[in-house]
Amino acid sequence: MTPLLPKPTLNCADAAKYVGLSVWWMKQARRTGRGPAYLRIGRTIRYRVDDLDDWIRAHRVRTRESA
Repeated sequence: MTPLLPKPTLNCADAAKYVGLSVWWMKQARRTGRGPAYLRIGRTIRYRVDDLDDWIRAHRVRTRESA
């Protein structure tokens, strides 16, 4: 079994800044299952930067002009 390599993670406040949303929105998105993937370690919530990037890419809307 290959050990997990450490990946950069952010707390909720830093993740919210990274994606350009509020901390309140991030908390609501966790409750409703709409937000990016996150890690729960005990009572701590962490977001992997890779997961945030994937979530941002998944919400990209292509317009006719950008196609």
